Amino acid sequence: MNGRTNSNGTTTDTLQIPLDPVTNLDAVAGNAQVTLTWTDPLNKYATPEGEQAGDPDQLVSVWSYTAIVRKEGSAPIGIHDGILVAESQVHNQYQSAPYIDTGLTNGVTYYYGLFAINESGIPSEGAIKDVTPVVGVAISTFPVGTIIKINENGAPAEWIIVNQGTPTLLYGTSNYNYDNRADGFNGTWVLRKEPAMQLQFDSESKTCNDYYISTIEEYIRTQYPSRFAQELIDRFHKVYVTSTYYETNFFLLSGYEVGLAIWAHCPDDGKRLEYFPIGDHTGSTPSESTLEAMNRRIAYVNGSPVKWWLRTGDGSSDVWLIDDQGHRTYTRGNSNSYNWMRPACVIKFNSFIDADMNLIVDN
Repeated sequence: MNGRTNSNGTTTDTLQIPLDPVTNLDAVAGNAQVTLTWTDPLNKYATPEGEQAGDPDQLVSVWSYTAIVRKEGSAPIGIHDGILVAESQVHNQYQSAPYIDTGLTNGVTYYYGLFAINESGIPSEGAIKDVTPVVGVAISTFPVGTIIKINENGAPAEWIIVNQGTPTLLYGTSNYNYDNRADGFNGTWVLRKEPAMQLQFDSESKTCNDYYISTIEEYIRTQYPSRFAQELIDRFHKVYVTSTYYETNFFLLSGYEVGLAIWAHCPDDGKRLEYFPIGDHTGSTPSESTLEAMNRRIAYVNGSPVKWWLRTGDGSSDVWLIDDQGHRTYTRGNSNSYNWMRPACVIKFNSFIDADMNLIVDN
């Protein structure tokens, strides 16, 4: 029977004592590859005191190597159930520097089982992860200000990344706590670079652009999403709009989100998006006078700057705009009130961008 020879000449049996499983296993999809990192288990001792003292006579299971097993269709249940990809024989070699499994097929889901093998050849319980390689880079890795493209009606439209990580204060976590949702709610905020549609507000509405009875609210929740394939819609989070307590895939930014909260009539309804600079907008000219700062707030149509709608959410009859000079202004809902809509949405963190900066749908 296999065992360890102790300093006193006796033998400690290690045959039936497996190691603990590997921990902190992470598997990240790439283009035809998967990147794996993990922590190998410690050796096992007969007693806690022996472990604390590092007593070699109390060693009952000693790490020898970690086996990486890959399988399609289901998780491997042992080291012989699937393809043995590699044997890592340096303890914690891949704790920070990753092991990269290459030559995979994009779109295929692979199950990885990592088994710690002791010096008697006994495997630990498997640590399991499944992952699907894709052609692209995770959207969460791109900096704020990056332009990505989302397919609308068969043509790519440009969207600006304006925030990484959803500011949950904006959407009333006291009423609906997204942090406790099974799918999580972290995502990448994007804002359409060009306006999407010129719309008229309902002249009978006393609350105009508050997401409840305005014509733009109806359009942005029903008609506008029809531009996108269902696979793309599935890549967007449902966002909880505080003022009217419902979820929507697309929404308009408030004055607060574009740095106008210090003006009394722009509701202080959440955390300002980091892409938009803070400025003194109490007067007609913003303090950021540079063209770069202006351009962050301006939408363009055919190369020319235009005004674009902001939501109010404050129950007033005013609808706030940013004009073609970056100044704040407003209008009231009436039959002659036409302006451009510039929507925003939140893309799930497990989305990928291809080499041409297009949002990938099939991952």
